[in-house]
Amino acid sequence: LVKERVEAELRSAALTDALTGLGNRRAFFEASAKTFAQNARKNRPTTVIVFDLDRFKEVNDRFGHPIGDAVIRLFAEAAANRLRAGDVIGRLGGEEFAVTLPETTGPQATLVAEQLIGVFAASVAALAIPDLICSASAGVAETTTSAETLEDVLGFADKALYESKKGGHNLVTC
Repeated sequence: LVKERVEAELRSAALTDALTGLGNRRAFFEASAKTFAQNARKNRPTTVIVFDLDRFKEVNDRFGHPIGDAVIRLFAEAAANRLRAGDVIGRLGGEEFAVTLPETTGPQATLVAEQLIGVFAASVAALAIPDLICSASAGVAETTTSAETLEDVLGFADKALYESKKGGHNLVTC
């Protein structure tokens, strides 16, 4: 009993991002792969959103890492509070997050991304730290065939994120 509990705690720690409490990269990929497989069997769309906090290095450099950490936690909280129970979110690393939305189309996911970015910006503004303004950019990609893998769709979402960043930040590209 004690051994099983310790093993469960170790597995949980290995899959959890310590700063945000969200799933880490490994947890995101494991849970999203299951979601993709289930939706492919049902021939239902699955959409991935990749988020990146804009100009995050400037936040750390100007306000310090404790404020940078608080900003990352605010994004995680905004996302966790906005998403549905069956959605998958993970911190991929640094200031990059990804979300898998089962049975969701690209336009629906674009709306989710825009709303989440708005909630995040308002949460940062509520900190009332002079001159601290944060935004995020996102790339959205939807499965188009049941043969597409998580890696395929994540790659398309990454390309869309790159277009958002290239377009001036604080944008969502589908």
